[in-house]
Amino acid sequence: MAGRVMENAPARCGRNRTRRVKDKSDPPRLGTLPKIPLPRLSAIPYFGPFQQLEIIMARICAITGKRPVKGSIINRKGQSKKSGGIGTHVTSITKRKFRPNLQKIRIKMPNGGTKRVWVAVKAIKAGLVQKA
Repeated sequence: MAGRVMENAPARCGRNRTRRVKDKSDPPRLGTLPKIPLPRLSAIPYFGPFQQLEIIMARICAITGKRPVKGSIINRKGQSKKSGGIGTHVTSITKRKFRPNLQKIRIKMPNGGTKRVWVAVKAIKAGLVQKA
């Protein structure tokens, strides 16, 4: 009877572990958070409650919402296995920022006025903004 799994038998370790089928009525397990959909940044500028383009002092694109993101520089030494070595090894990791290419330009507002705002070059090239 090695191949049969008894209903009340405890789950065994290794290859013969039994899997528990998740039932729809099961409560969520501890430590798991419900998935909340995040708002997607679109190419439409945000207008505040008074129909004016929101003034953003930080270096964030007023059109696409691009902003600096954290990253790292990873230095490696050694010859890769692909080219006949024993593999590369990480020697140091330095924190850095990836900054978007932002330009402060004058744009036309919907009400006819002009305003200087930070805009990503990608948005300018795509024609998402009209220069004043």
